[in-house]
Amino acid sequence: MQAVTLTLNGQTISARAGSTILEVARIHGIYIPTLCHADFLRPIGACRICQVEDKKRGVVVPACVTKITDNMEIETDSERVKRNRLNILRLLMASHPESCLVCEKGNTCELRALAAKLGLGDHGLDRMPYHPRTEDRGPFMARDLSKCIMCAKCLRADQDLVVEGVIDYNKRGFDAHPATLFSLPLDAAACTFCGTCLEVCPTGAIYEKGKPLINHSAETAESICPFCACGCGLSLSHNHQTVISVKAGLRKNGPASHTLCVRGRFGLDHLNSPQRLATPLLRYKNGFEPISWDQAIQTMQQKFGDLAKEHGPDCLGFLGGVKSTNEENYLLQKLARIAFGTNNLDSSSALYWTPFAQTILKATGFAAGAITLADLEKTSLIMLIGTDLTQEAPLAGYAVKRAVKKGARLIVLDPLRHQLTSRADFFLNPQPGGELNLLLALIKTLLDQDLINHEFVDSKTKGLTEMIQELEKIKFPAEPESNGVEPELIEQAAKALSRAESACLVFGKRLMSLPDSVALAGAVVNLALITGNLGREGAGILPVLSDANSQGSLDMGLSPKLLPGHRPVDDSQAQAQLKRLWGKEPPNQAGLDYDAMIKAADQGDLKGLFLLAENPVETLPAGDDVAKALDKLEFLVACDMFLTKSARQATLVLPLRGPAETGGTMTSLERRVKAFAPAIPSPGDFPPLWQVLTRLAASLGHDWGYKSVDEIMAEIQRAAPLYHDLSTRDLEDRSSIWPVPGNELVADTLPHGIGLPDGQAVFQPMHQVHKPQPVIKGYPYTLFVGLDLPHFGQGVRTGHSPRMIKAQSTAFAGMAPKDYERLELTPEDQILIRSPQGSLKLPVRPDPRLDKGMVFISAAAPAAQVNHLFEANSSPARLPCYCRVSLRKV
Repeated sequence: MQAVTLTLNGQTISARAGSTILEVARIHGIYIPTLCHADFLRPIGACRICQVEDKKRGVVVPACVTKITDNMEIETDSERVKRNRLNILRLLMASHPESCLVCEKGNTCELRALAAKLGLGDHGLDRMPYHPRTEDRGPFMARDLSKCIMCAKCLRADQDLVVEGVIDYNKRGFDAHPATLFSLPLDAAACTFCGTCLEVCPTGAIYEKGKPLINHSAETAESICPFCACGCGLSLSHNHQTVISVKAGLRKNGPASHTLCVRGRFGLDHLNSPQRLATPLLRYKNGFEPISWDQAIQTMQQKFGDLAKEHGPDCLGFLGGVKSTNEENYLLQKLARIAFGTNNLDSSSALYWTPFAQTILKATGFAAGAITLADLEKTSLIMLIGTDLTQEAPLAGYAVKRAVKKGARLIVLDPLRHQLTSRADFFLNPQPGGELNLLLALIKTLLDQDLINHEFVDSKTKGLTEMIQELEKIKFPAEPESNGVEPELIEQAAKALSRAESACLVFGKRLMSLPDSVALAGAVVNLALITGNLGREGAGILPVLSDANSQGSLDMGLSPKLLPGHRPVDDSQAQAQLKRLWGKEPPNQAGLDYDAMIKAADQGDLKGLFLLAENPVETLPAGDDVAKALDKLEFLVACDMFLTKSARQATLVLPLRGPAETGGTMTSLERRVKAFAPAIPSPGDFPPLWQVLTRLAASLGHDWGYKSVDEIMAEIQRAAPLYHDLSTRDLEDRSSIWPVPGNELVADTLPHGIGLPDGQAVFQPMHQVHKPQPVIKGYPYTLFVGLDLPHFGQGVRTGHSPRMIKAQSTAFAGMAPKDYERLELTPEDQILIRSPQGSLKLPVRPDPRLDKGMVFISAAAPAAQVNHLFEANSSPARLPCYCRVSLRKV
C-alpha cells in the first residue's frame, strides 16, 4: 500500500496511507489522550480531547478521525493543544457530579484518570447543569446519566458491535443524552443485557447492579466462558474467593473480543453460590454424609472394580464431557478404556451432534465445522438452518448481524421466526418436519437449473453421480404441502446461493435434533459441496453446538465409536499407536451410547455409571423413566457443581470445579482450542477432577503420574493427531484452531474444510423425503423447545445465579398472539400443556415469533421440566425439539 511522508513532532516519518494521526502516533510511541476513542469502535471525534495541531494549516484537528496526508506537519503537544485539552477537560468536570468517592467506577474511571494525568485538580468553573440520575429496573445494569460525558461509546457498541439499535441520542443541547426509544427503561426496551455498553463506558454513567462489594482492589485473571460453544474469553475480577465482575477477555487470536452475552457477563456468579458442592457425599440409609477424598476414591476403586470383575467391563458406563475441559475428558475416556476396558463412553452431544458429526466426518474427513466466526463477517452470503443464533450462540449472532449490516445476504430456513428472520433476504419457513424436504428441494433446483459450481465439484469432490441417482429416486410431494414454502421463493434462494462469491452454512440444534438427522447432515454437506462452499476461505459449514466443550469432548474420544482424534475404535493403526502410548491396547468393539446406557441400566445389564456434569433425568425425554432406570444401578457416581436431580439418586457425589477454577483447555465450535489457568479457588479448595481421576487410576494399578494439565495436553498431542503441535507452537498465545498448519499427521486442505487423504470431499447419499409431523387427534398445537436468554442448558448453573433468577424466576410458555387472544388469556393465567407422554402447567405469554398453532418453552428456564412432555425415541438424534400438544386454560 502507498506510503505517506509526514512530520510528527519534528520527526520525519513514513506511514500507511489511510491511517489516522492517532494510529500513526501510537505506532511511534507518542501519547495522545482520548476519551471517546476505542480501537474496536468506529471513530467519531466526539470528545475532542485527542486534538493535535496541524502547523501548516494553523488549525487543531481531532487525531482519531483525521487521515494523514503527504507533507503534513503535526504537533501533538503544543501549548495551544495543551491549553485546549485542559479547557475541554475543565468543562467536562464542571458538568460532572462530584461523587468520585462513592462512584461505582472508582479508580477505573477514565475521566478521573485523564484529569490526574493532565494535572487538573480544581476546574475553577461554575457548576454546569447535567442530566438527572436515571435508575433502571433490570437486575443487571443501571444508568446514572449525570455522569455521562456524551462520548457515544455505548451507542456505537450497541449499534456497531452487537447491532441491536436499542439506544441512540435523544434531545439537544444540555438535555441531550443516550436513551432508548421513548426513554423506556432498558428492561422494557429490546435490550439483551449483553453489557457491552457497561464495559466501554469510560465513567460511572452505566454501572453493574447486584455484584459483590469489596473494600479493596480486586484481582483480575483470564478464563473462558462455561456456557455456549462460542468460546468467549473472560477477564474475571475477583478477590481470590468470589467472582466480582466479568469483562470480555482480550485473548490473542480469539473470536471477536469486547462483546459477551448476558450469560457470560452476569451469569458467572453461580460460582459464588452457597449451594455449591464442596466435599464428597456418600449415601447411607438416612441420606448423604460427607466423606474424605481418600474414602471417595477407595469407594470408587472398590465398587467399580468389583462390578467389572463380577460382570465384565461392559457393565460399566461413563457419561460426561461437554462442560468439562479437554484434559478431564481425555482422562475420563482413558480411565474407561485402559483401567476398566470398556468403550461405554458418551456425552450429551451424542443426543444431537454426534449423528451429524459422523456424517460430516465421512464427507469431509473432519467431525467438526469448517469456518470461524471471523469468516461469517467476510462471506457474501450466510444461510442459517434451524438455529436462532441470538439466543443459542450470541457471539455468532453478533457476527451475522455485522455481516448483514455490511452487505452480506442472509437466508434463514427455520419453522420459527426470530430476530434474524427480520433481517433475512429470504425466509424459508417450512412446516415443522419439512426441513429435509426443503433442503432437498434446494439441491434439486440447483441441479435442474445447472446452478452448481462445476469447477469445484470436478476438482474437489466425488460421488455427485451417485448422489444424483439417489435424488432421482425420491418422489417429491406436491408443493407446498411437503415443506410449506412456495417454489418461487425456493428458486430465488437457490439462485442467490449459487451466485454468491462465498457462503457459510450455519446449522443449529433445532435441525440436528430432528429424527432425520443423518439425512439432514448429508443434505447440508451436499448443499455446501454443490455450490463450492467448502475447502476455501470464507466458505464452509458451521454447527452451532450447545455447550462450551461439545466439540472438545468428541475430539478427546468421549464416544463409544471414536478414539481421540475422531479415529474409529477398530482402527488398527490407532490401536497400535495408543498401545505404545498407554501401555495397553484399548478395546476395539464399539460401546454403548448415551441412550443405550440408560436402557441397559433399566434392563439390569449396566451395573455402574459415572456421570460427569451430566443430568440425564432433566435432559432426556421421559425423565421419570430415566430416573427409574438410574435407581436400578448398583453404583452411581455423580460429579457435579450442584446437587441436580440425577445427582440426588447417586450412591456417591463428587464436587466439581468450574472451568474458571480448574484451568486447562476447551475447544469451541470454531475448533479453536483455548488454554486458561485457574482464576479462582473452588469452594472448600477441593482437588480438580484430573487429579481425582489420576488418583483413581493409580488405585487401580495405572500410575499415570500427571503433575499438571500441561503434561496431560502434551500427551493429548500424541494421542489425538488433530491436536498435534498445539501446545508447543500455538497455545502460548492462548488459542489456536486445529489442525495446526503444517501438521503432517493430518491430511488437510485447510485453511478450511477437507481433511480426506485425496483432498476430495464426498457427496452423501440422499434418502426418501420424510413427511412433516402429522397432526395427532386431540393435540392440535406444536410445542417447540429451545433456548431464550438469560438462562442456559437445563438451568442448573444459571438457576443458581441470583441475577439470572431475578431476570426470570420461572418458566413460561410463549404462544402465538392470535391464539393467546382467542383463548382470552392474560399474564396472570396458566395453561395446562398436555402431550401423549405427559403434562405441564405453566404461566403463558404472547410471543410474536410464533405463528398460529405454535407454542414455545425455553428448556433452560427455572422449573421448565419440559423433557417430561417428550417420548423416548430410537432415532439417531434423541433430543426432540418439538412435539404435538393440547392446551387448556386453568
